[in-house]
Amino acid sequence: MRKFIWVTLILIASVFIYRIAGNKSEKMVRSADRSIKRENIQQVNNNNDRSALRINETYTSLSLIMGGMPFNTAGNQTVMNIFNKQATKRHITNIEKMWKTLEGNRLKNIRAWRTNALENINQSTHNLVYPFSGPDFLHAYTLFPNCDNYILLGKEDIGTLPELEDLDEKFLNAYLGNVRNAMRLFSQRGNFSTRDLQKYLKQSGILPVLGVLLGRTDNHICDVRYITLNDEGERSEVKADSAAKSTNIAGIVIDFLNVEKVRKQTLVYLKTDLAQEKNQKTIENYLKRFDHKITFMKTGEYLLHQQKYTTFKDALLSQSEVVVQDDSGLPFKSFSKDTWSMTFYGRYAGTLNGYKRFYQNDLRQQYRSNPSPALPFSFGYLPQGANLLIAQRKNQ
Repeated sequence: MRKFIWVTLILIASVFIYRIAGNKSEKMVRSADRSIKRENIQQVNNNNDRSALRINETYTSLSLIMGGMPFNTAGNQTVMNIFNKQATKRHITNIEKMWKTLEGNRLKNIRAWRTNALENINQSTHNLVYPFSGPDFLHAYTLFPNCDNYILLGKEDIGTLPELEDLDEKFLNAYLGNVRNAMRLFSQRGNFSTRDLQKYLKQSGILPVLGVLLGRTDNHICDVRYITLNDEGERSEVKADSAAKSTNIAGIVIDFLNVEKVRKQTLVYLKTDLAQEKNQKTIENYLKRFDHKITFMKTGEYLLHQQKYTTFKDALLSQSEVVVQDDSGLPFKSFSKDTWSMTFYGRYAGTLNGYKRFYQNDLRQQYRSNPSPALPFSFGYLPQGANLLIAQRKNQ
């Protein structure tokens, strides 16, 4: 495992040898109209305070590669050869088009909507919990860009980095193609499915997708650490191979920095099967270490409507200050009007055929009796029935 990481870091570090030695005006290019603000990175990294956060340019570069954002590779023949491969060129072109579609159809509408709908929430600092998320950092960050911690809970493997000798045309075509396939379906539907992630990211894990989403949201990686949790929710740092083999809940911690904010934020992805009571209690204990929590859920397969998830459901309800979700998250009947102030958006049109037993008549009556503002983006399973609930605990 250590060989995997070091070999890949050698590849990416070689890019920066040229960049540092070359003309300072040459910057890493993200797209035709967007670029890394190099002067802001230098301002952060030149801070003499040892406690100050430093951007790790090798990790950041790797996220940009996965995101299909080209580098100026002149002066380094090895890296130039990789970027001149047809598989790499195809990846850069296709994922850039894909992202423009995602931005035009979804992200700009979410940002416009959050300005008013979530203004009072985003004025304060929170810690966000996203159950059954897979690698979907994007929606959590776009809706709530100011959180200290983003805690994603999914069943998918974390993954590792490829070896340098694997970066031939055949490998790149398959590896980057799988990343694109996962992202293409996500850009079309707005969510990842476990089946699709197993199909396209079984070998690489979700790590390259997290890299794409961090890079594309103008965030630069400072540090990456693998962890495991004991039953009390206490975390220990471990090597990547130990995390992969652990019988405990394992995860990855990514510290990142948006240069416009110059403030550390952290993404935590924990691989766990929450159908197991033991794992529910471990996560409950872990989450107690974070205050001012937002619970965010979308396309949650109505799992928290099932009896076997009661421990986790109760933990979210007792610990959260804010819940933002579609109808597939916590059951509507879980929110007491004495405890929660609720705002509704969109319309409730029922469930997909496979989830008919989770139809919520009380939620249907709520929407019928109280017409709600439209939701200007798709959210949830039914495009014609996009709905969103904002529940805020009273007296906060």
